[in-house]
Amino acid sequence: MKIKRIEYQDQEYEWKIESLEFLPNLTLLVGGSGAGKTQILQSIFKLKEIANGESFNGVKWDIYFLTENNVSYRWKGEFETKKTDELFLDQIIREEHEFDIVEEFIYRDDQKIIERNSQRIFFKNEKMPKLPPSQSIVELFEQEEDIAPAKENLDKIIFSKPYKAVEEANFVFFSRSQPDENYSLDDIQNSDLSVPAKLLFVHRYSPEIFQKIKNIFMILLKKIR
Repeated sequence: MKIKRIEYQDQEYEWKIESLEFLPNLTLLVGGSGAGKTQILQSIFKLKEIANGESFNGVKWDIYFLTENNVSYRWKGEFETKKTDELFLDQIIREEHEFDIVEEFIYRDDQKIIERNSQRIFFKNEKMPKLPPSQSIVELFEQEEDIAPAKENLDKIIFSKPYKAVEEANFVFFSRSQPDENYSLDDIQNSDLSVPAKLLFVHRYSPEIFQKIKNIFMILLKKIR
């Protein structure tokens, strides 16, 4: 999956990410502490959660991406916004609260295939029966041929922290039944490990590949200094 462009807004907390375009191959987010790098990554990860049925107060989004098979999708939508004083202050109850989607659209290769408002959903211009209003159409229509690739690619979004990757890799190392077994590069690439954890495995089992990756990043970092 390649994200081409994203807009994201949290209307409850009154902040937004203006239209942000990503480079074709690799995008590095560079900035001082508090500049918003983590906020951008968390916003992207939240879209994965929305694609899996989660709902968030006041969130509005518009993302354009390419799948691994080079199919383009544009997915945009908006949840209702409820004032903070209208919600329960208890965090557990607050997290369980569901927020309805007020509008949502999906375009595949620039052709609109689903349109939704607070009252109706139209799939290829056909009105659908009433469906759960707080769940995204990516979740509700994940079995449909035109939607499945989008769902599969959104599910591959990973947001991880380096120290978590070390814990994850160590767990796998020490839980293996055959400690001397080697992992091939294909095994590592096709695993469910996070990207940092995969790099730790590459460092251990394919050091020459790790060195090539390291050299590429060093070249890129020199260019942005």
